[in-house]
Amino acid sequence: MTRVAITGATGIFGKALCAHLERDPAVDEIIGVARRPFDPAAHGWTKMTFRSGDVLQPDQLDAAFKEVDTVVHLAFTVLDRGTHPEQVRLVNVEGSANVFAAAVRAGAKRIVYASSVAAYGAWPDNPVPITESHPTRGNPGFYYAEHKAEVETLLDSFEVNHPDVEVVRIRPCIVVGPNSVDLFRGPVPTPLVGVFLSRLLPAVIPDPGLAPVQFVHEDDVAEVFALAVTRPKVRGAYNLAGGGTMEAADLASAIGAVRLPFPAGLARRLVDVAYRARISPTGSAWIDMGAHPVVVDTTRARTELGWIPKFDTRTALEDMLERYRAASPLPRLLS
Repeated sequence: MTRVAITGATGIFGKALCAHLERDPAVDEIIGVARRPFDPAAHGWTKMTFRSGDVLQPDQLDAAFKEVDTVVHLAFTVLDRGTHPEQVRLVNVEGSANVFAAAVRAGAKRIVYASSVAAYGAWPDNPVPITESHPTRGNPGFYYAEHKAEVETLLDSFEVNHPDVEVVRIRPCIVVGPNSVDLFRGPVPTPLVGVFLSRLLPAVIPDPGLAPVQFVHEDDVAEVFALAVTRPKVRGAYNLAGGGTMEAADLASAIGAVRLPFPAGLARRLVDVAYRARISPTGSAWIDMGAHPVVVDTTRARTELGWIPKFDTRTALEDMLERYRAASPLPRLLS
């Protein structure tokens, strides 16, 4: 009997992963671990049992992880939304360490960790493309990249101390899809965003010097996580990205907007002002992250796991945009 525990089961690609595992006959039981109660039946999940668990409470993790074979760690603060930096680090780094330690105490034989290409950091000397052997350098001052790299360092030591536990690190690029709509939704009302995406009003994309970007669809990410759970003898890191890249002009075209070159320094200041006013969910560090290429090679996931993504970079983004348009009632009311 295969039992899998998942932290962050109702997150961006947690929902898609649970749907994959529900269909997989190799998985018998799924333990969904979250701070807030949720009803698995509401998502149509019949294999899942909810267990209350905070990554900062080791005793709760111990209770949730009893007799599991694999722990999938997805819980992570992506957009800080004004949360105190120390609290964000506590959840992301110390919380991850707690999850890994609890997995060992539970006797789990495999840990699958949701890392990110952000762990490599956005640096001017990044190779194009980046393979999994490239060091994870993060970016000092950018909490998300910094924390992802720090957790990777924790796992380096963990693997030395626990060689009997198979550690899999999944490093996706920007994940988009139906559930990502909730991530980007914030203080700006969804109907207003829908107006721009539906081309009812002209839209402009400021471009402070965006490097080429990659997107990967959440369903394709979920497939890799499912493979990492069920395939025998899986270890190491796997980059994930849809085929191709997009530049600022491509993004503007996909959204139906006009690209406007914009001074990077001014863009940073404006975003930070918007962040302090709670208009933007995060600060200017995300602009800095886009200044240098973080384009990854996905050969290892394709050859070792047999991963064949259904979406490339452009079609993954287009699917999310269509979902965002559909989530806005205003364009439908005006049509």
